[in-house]
Amino acid sequence: MNRVLPPGPREYWNELAAEHQKVEDHKKWMYEADPFAAWKAVEARQAKAAAKRIEQAEQAESGKSKAPSVPGVFSNALEVKMASQLRDLVEDAIKQVPAPTLRAYLVPIF
Repeated sequence: MNRVLPPGPREYWNELAAEHQKVEDHKKWMYEADPFAAWKAVEARQAKAAAKRIEQAEQAESGKSKAPSVPGVFSNALEVKMASQLRDLVEDAIKQVPAPTLRAYLVPIF
């Protein structure tokens, strides 16, 4: 095919072929010769992934999850993600507040 095409489209097809080789594995199905077989394979892979997600969700609900258990009031608390330096600063500020004053500001999370 490379010899049949004139120079303009030939370069375009060469660029297109190079682009097809660079594509990630999860997108290779877009460039398969048989689009129907490729779509069937994609659907099968997606169904397998969905079944795996459902299985993981069922395991999490049954208590087999690897998440650490948090006792008491903190089991319903929201998780706060922050940089370690900022976390240290916040923890130090909380530790400096007297306990009776701190209890007055705590709102139960239910």
